[in-house]
Amino acid sequence: MSIINFKLPFPPSVNSRYGVSKGRRFKSNRDKAWIELANQWINNQNIIPFKGRCYLALELCHPDNRPRDAANYEKKTTDLLVSREILPGDERRYLKGVFSYWNDKPGDYIIVKIIPVEKWDHNFLDSL
Repeated sequence: MSIINFKLPFPPSVNSRYGVSKGRRFKSNRDKAWIELANQWINNQNIIPFKGRCYLALELCHPDNRPRDAANYEKKTTDLLVSREILPGDERRYLKGVFSYWNDKPGDYIIVKIIPVEKWDHNFLDSL
């Protein structure tokens, strides 16, 4: 299996994923808009679903220079990939790890890399 690369629009933070009204949670309008746009991007890229165990690398191209927490964008992205059946699941039997990092060039998208376990450089983690 080879590495799968594609782009998605920069997701809203997990902190803005839900709204609350009268004690009930609901998907925010911002979240719904991102899902709709991300689905369009997926449809336009003809992404082949990945079968098997993998790592997920997320290269974050920030839309502005505000301080941001890279981990706040992982859950949104993995949930979308599972709902679109690009990944079979996000539990550990399918997803061995998620690695998010910033691209220092501004943008308004993320580059998603699905890396089969057998292609991951384990020496990198062992060297830490």
